[in-house]
Amino acid sequence: MVDDDISYPQQSSLPSLELCELSRLEAKYIACVHTKNPILDLVTLHDLISQVAEHGLDWSARTCLVSMVCALGAISEEYTHAYTPDRISGSCLPHDEAFKYWDIAMKRLGFVIGQNNIESVQCLCLTGELTIELSLPKSILERMDYPYTFPFPPNIDRELVVGEDIHGERRTWYYYLAEIACRHLINRIIEATQLKILDPSAAGIERMLRDLEMFETQVNDWYLSLPPSIKFPHPFGTIQPLEDEINQLLRARYLGIRELCCRPFVELVINYDLSNMPSELLAKVGSIASQGLQYCMFRLQAVPPQYRHHGLWFQLPNSTTCALVLLAADRARHELQPNAIEHLKMPQGWREQILTTHDLLAGYWKSRQGSVWAYFQVFQWALDGCITSL
Repeated sequence: MVDDDISYPQQSSLPSLELCELSRLEAKYIACVHTKNPILDLVTLHDLISQVAEHGLDWSARTCLVSMVCALGAISEEYTHAYTPDRISGSCLPHDEAFKYWDIAMKRLGFVIGQNNIESVQCLCLTGELTIELSLPKSILERMDYPYTFPFPPNIDRELVVGEDIHGERRTWYYYLAEIACRHLINRIIEATQLKILDPSAAGIERMLRDLEMFETQVNDWYLSLPPSIKFPHPFGTIQPLEDEINQLLRARYLGIRELCCRPFVELVINYDLSNMPSELLAKVGSIASQGLQYCMFRLQAVPPQYRHHGLWFQLPNSTTCALVLLAADRARHELQPNAIEHLKMPQGWREQILTTHDLLAGYWKSRQGSVWAYFQVFQWALDGCITSL
């Protein structure tokens, strides 16, 4: 959760365990969560929901899993690509209902950890994984050789229940596999030492350019491999959030990878003296850095209205980062240094987009506290020190 400074009281009453209410939350979970993370078998889940409604709560992993599903179904919001008045509001979120189900699940997690079954693993996956935010040593699991790059999809052509169509389930798995492939590519980019500025010389930059070409080829191959049902249009000009959530999420991944590949070149231009570099190399670095700024712009333009979803924790700092990169580039352009800055071009309309992003974050966090509030404070600090009038 992003509101770690807010304490929620322990729930003194149980939530509804009526079948109609559990089924409503199950359907909402499927629509808002399962379509992006299909780790549960829906036929089995439907049976577990019916069992809890009929027999009540026990201390099993199955009860924990049902409670987790209901909590996520209660707190999640459906995707919308259009901005509406008062869309961003903490008061409209059903926190109380969600935390009642979460309280049930939380009391059973200790038992779940000690059990060796599929429901226990599913519970721990749905609980959330935030260790990426902590400065801890990497798990030994990251050094294990897993023989399969991708999971095997289920038999989607079988008869499904709870109103789910075969086309929707197949499309969910297309997205899930595309997301995994994208994650593999991001990991390779992050681990690539050639894209890190270890040697800001002409030879070092040439090595960076070769790696950039390799990763751009890989992301292009990824895009071309997308099935038509989940493929999104290439970004061009001024972009808007897409109507379909899966297309929107995959495009966000694509824009993020493109921007990540170009970011070292933005850093080269604004932080290093490249005056001794050949003019052709300076022009190439400046062009790639300009592309990176354009992808920062695309990432900000593509942000949909804020809603509760599984990627919100990462989306907020990503938006802040892109805004700060644009502000840093503008500041560097006003510092007369003999480097590639003269080849750097700011995206059209970037000032207006910075203010739009600022207002979006301010509106979302105006009634909240928590660790993500620090992102907005850094954003505000950067705006206060901005050289260009916004």
